[in-house]
Amino acid sequence: MKRTIFGIICIIFFAGLVQSAHGQPFRYKPPAPPSQPQIRTPFTLSPDSVTITVTRRGSTDAVEGVAVAISGVPARSGTTDRLGHAYFNMPDGSYTVRLSKTGYDPSTRSLTKRGITSVAYEMVATSTVGAVPATSSLLVIVKQITPSRTVEMLPCVTISLFTRDWPISFARNGQTAGTDTDGTICGPTPEATTLDLSTGQASFDIPDGEYEVLIYKVGFIPIRHFLTKRGAGSLNGTLSAMQTFETICPPGAYYSTETRPLCEAPEATRVFNITDTASGRAIEGATIIAFNEYEASYHMTYKYGVIAETDSSGNATVSIRLPPTDEYYYYLIFKDGYLPTYNFIRATPGIETFIYTEGLTPLP
Repeated sequence: MKRTIFGIICIIFFAGLVQSAHGQPFRYKPPAPPSQPQIRTPFTLSPDSVTITVTRRGSTDAVEGVAVAISGVPARSGTTDRLGHAYFNMPDGSYTVRLSKTGYDPSTRSLTKRGITSVAYEMVATSTVGAVPATSSLLVIVKQITPSRTVEMLPCVTISLFTRDWPISFARNGQTAGTDTDGTICGPTPEATTLDLSTGQASFDIPDGEYEVLIYKVGFIPIRHFLTKRGAGSLNGTLSAMQTFETICPPGAYYSTETRPLCEAPEATRVFNITDTASGRAIEGATIIAFNEYEASYHMTYKYGVIAETDSSGNATVSIRLPPTDEYYYYLIFKDGYLPTYNFIRATPGIETFIYTEGLTPLP
């Protein structure tokens, strides 16, 4: 009997100990469920935010650990996460995106950002990382559209093709074969000395890869191609003669979004400063072609451009026409011994003078 009474007293005593400091009885709380893993962007999302997603070609598998390098001022770099995502803040413009990861073919892509928020790329797995790829021929054929709307082969056109996929930087410059109007004899390219090339043709012996190809000649509107080369093949390009503002205004050229004649557009000055990316020195004698297209009243498109050359300070001034709303002018900068640069500028009303700084990279 005494033991029973003692047990009851002990139960009452310990029940009082499990009350909290606020006098509330203890209650069992189950553990919180584990939180789901989250992938967080390394910056606050903004209108300039871009998500780059990388997957393995032939599947939807994300590729983690891809080094992403984006050209620009400043340059941007990042690494994809386990979902294959890399995040960047970058304003509208033209960029070069380079992807690299051990076990995959490196890749160079061109990105023109105008309001987009996401871009998807694929990478190709390889089992021969570090091997020097075999080369094969690429035949480039260039024609021109004459003022009478006929098509003819065009000699002495410069072709620049380059990629940074192999080995680190790879580039070739050449000219189409033939005799120019001033008697200059052009071509063939050094790799094609054993070939009998017709007028307007050039041949390159290059490895497979993804190339940016620029085709240009003074007096014509430049063109750009993005080429994925797999084995021997050919590339065709057609250049249109570049007209001055004075020649396209009388036929009735209009803004593409307006009915106001282009002739009424005010002039504006754009100054280019060109330097050597390796030494930082000013480049004299670089040629700049700035150009655009305008739709005429009878549904024809006129290509209007201006040409300038840099002085001893690396400066060149071009005069363009300002539309009532923002429009883009494209430009090509080139000089022998350098990789050419292709980009665009925004012709913003209200800004009559603006300076652009560009760099040309010496050919490897």
